[in-house]
Amino acid sequence: MKNKSFILTVFIILNSCSTFWGQLANCSDFSVIEVNPDTLNPNEYSVSIQFNAAESVFINYPFVAAVLDCNGDTVATGDIFVFGQVGQSTLAYPITMSGSLACEPLTIAFVYGDENLNNDTCLLVFGENTASAQLSQRLDKISIYPNPAVDQVQIQTKLSQVGNSFFVYDFTGKLMLTGKLMSESTSVDMSSFSKGMYLIKIGNNLGNVFKVVKE
Repeated sequence: MKNKSFILTVFIILNSCSTFWGQLANCSDFSVIEVNPDTLNPNEYSVSIQFNAAESVFINYPFVAAVLDCNGDTVATGDIFVFGQVGQSTLAYPITMSGSLACEPLTIAFVYGDENLNNDTCLLVFGENTASAQLSQRLDKISIYPNPAVDQVQIQTKLSQVGNSFFVYDFTGKLMLTGKLMSESTSVDMSSFSKGMYLIKIGNNLGNVFKVVKE
């Protein structure tokens, strides 16, 4: 949490140049390096995120919106504290605890804006079983349609997924809905949701996370 004024000054300069760079980032460019407690405040932690895009790529107003534990419960939240992050750098984002980080793997809801300040949200995995989650995603295909959706989406899975829970989050990481997959085809009612982007996570496999746009 130190040297914030220096970081802010650097990113003010970078932000003024970002419109000339014009390249876009995507979720595969980000990875969580570590999650550390603040030495002075036990309720404050930092999430270090590595941005693996080229040095010419810049993101606006990034922040960790929420941290979810292995049960899908929100255990920490954050807010904007810098103007941006440049590719090939690592930056520590502050979060405030409301629960425990003991239940891993963790899901980090990371929000950032492009050069037009359009927000995107990435769910980044940190902790045990990360590799097995990525492997399982390749082996167990899941489809969610229609996307964009108006009132409902359909989750189509293999038989091996039946009985698992599903979780629907808004772009801030707030849990909006949860339920169980009762068959290979499950309907999710989103008619009461506001328009926008949502994230659907299937089971405890944090590799199985899908973006859905509600129109």
